[in-house]
Amino acid sequence: MNTYLSGMIRLFILLVFFSAQARPALAQKERLNPDKLRKEILAALPNELDKADSLAIMMYQYAHETLTVHDSIKARSSFLMGMVQYYKSRFLMAAKYYQEALDTDYARKTNLFAGACYNNLGIVLDKRGEFKQALKVYYQSLQLAETRGDSFAIIQTWSNISLLEGKNLNFNRAISIGKEVLDYSYRAGDSLGIGISHQNLALFYGNATGMFDSSAFHYRIANRLFEAEDKPYFLIGSQIGYASLLAGRGLYEEARAILDKMLIFSQQRGLDDKEALIYLQLTELTMNAGMDEKLTTRYMDASQKAIERSDYLYLMPKFKQLKLRYLARIQDYTGFDQLLTDINKDQEETVTKQTREAYEELKMLYEVDKLSVKLLLAQKDLKRRNDIILIIGLTTTIIGFFLFMTLYLYRRQKKNLDTLYLMNLQLARQQVSDEVLISTLDENKADFTDNHQPEEDAPQQVLYQHIVQRIVKQKLYTNPYFSIHELSDLLKRNRKLISRCLREVGNTSFSALINEYRVNEARRLLMEQGHELSVNDIGEQCGFGSRISFYRNFKEATGFSPTAYLERLSLDQAKVVDDSEE
Repeated sequence: MNTYLSGMIRLFILLVFFSAQARPALAQKERLNPDKLRKEILAALPNELDKADSLAIMMYQYAHETLTVHDSIKARSSFLMGMVQYYKSRFLMAAKYYQEALDTDYARKTNLFAGACYNNLGIVLDKRGEFKQALKVYYQSLQLAETRGDSFAIIQTWSNISLLEGKNLNFNRAISIGKEVLDYSYRAGDSLGIGISHQNLALFYGNATGMFDSSAFHYRIANRLFEAEDKPYFLIGSQIGYASLLAGRGLYEEARAILDKMLIFSQQRGLDDKEALIYLQLTELTMNAGMDEKLTTRYMDASQKAIERSDYLYLMPKFKQLKLRYLARIQDYTGFDQLLTDINKDQEETVTKQTREAYEELKMLYEVDKLSVKLLLAQKDLKRRNDIILIIGLTTTIIGFFLFMTLYLYRRQKKNLDTLYLMNLQLARQQVSDEVLISTLDENKADFTDNHQPEEDAPQQVLYQHIVQRIVKQKLYTNPYFSIHELSDLLKRNRKLISRCLREVGNTSFSALINEYRVNEARRLLMEQGHELSVNDIGEQCGFGSRISFYRNFKEATGFSPTAYLERLSLDQAKVVDDSEE
């Protein structure tokens, strides 16, 4: 304690005599150039995502940790973080940052910036499948665009709304909006907007029943406009859509001629992704049309090479599905079985990856929320320290107050830690008592067995007791893969019934209950076998699937990391030994 106080006194003296040196350091931080950072971030997107991510984090921390920063810098830093997260396919995170940008005063005062935030937020919500929320956001973006008379933004937003209506299969609504956008584009004289509007209408008519001629009409106009405007990406996409429309009508030769022409065009322009997509379309067309097998094989081989060369591996699942059809068609059943196994494996890996990414994003969002709180606290702390530096030279009273507060906070923190430690120690001992109690109850009271089940209308209190009894008695929580489905099978009770019982009686969830018992078991093992087992071994024995999960859950429940808790136990044991020797 004396060492701690003397260190604080030395720090205080340094602040008094070197406050002049502290100011230049703060000024140097404030001289960071946000505009330069913003340009570097935009230049790095979307090809250098890691670089853009690190720069965006730097700007975000600067904007939220610096007291004197303008609100516009905070708003733009959140917007850029949203862009980076979007390109990383972290749509939940992206939505959070765009909403954070919209909550700033700068967004409320700046129509153009708010419109960009709403538009990007709508795209993110669309990607997440939240169509109703996306429509609401798009209409807010549209209102802002109409207020400032931005024809390009109006056309773009209306197009997004119509496409979203099409995704919801509201084709009549989509067509109606598409016509309004087309009329507006003509009035605004926006050639690209006109082409996009015709292309969207062609898509909507193509999905509607009996609208082939209308769809083909709009495709032809869009194709001419994109060609005249020299927009290769738009042109190839529109032509592929037109070819698909013709193929669906049985006009295979016409469709193939269009695709062959676009293939040469994409090769001339070096558009590898479009080339791969066109080869896939040609493969599917020749198969549907029953054309020459050699031609189909040639297109299929070219498709695979183009996908691998372009590194657009998102097209590979479609290629494998087409190849599967082809193998069935030529009756190559051995190859069919091998490829089917490969496809199933890919799908399982994709589901696992998506689940893991969703979990990681949720975990990251939780960490970001905690970081936001820390940033806010750090900002307040920075202001407090600056105020202290300013008044240090005016009064010596601060010295006494500062030392008093330091001593008070230290003692309070120590007291809180002691209390927290004793509570955890008591809980660890209680865990042993609970297990003994459960065993005693088990000897005197029937448990859930295959021959004795509670009635379907048994009170939830009884069911809850049986759930706890089964989990504690058999230490089911020590299995890292134990799930509510397994508990449901053990108890022969509906999973929803168990979840409702845990929520209404125990005011908890399955995962929270299991983690609670795992932490309790960890407390007990650390107390009884901490000197024999490693911390990681204890985590595994308690059922935690990873070291990170063990440390995180233990720290949240106890206030200590497992290592810190074990050190505290060791100190107490050593103290007991010393006292006994005395």
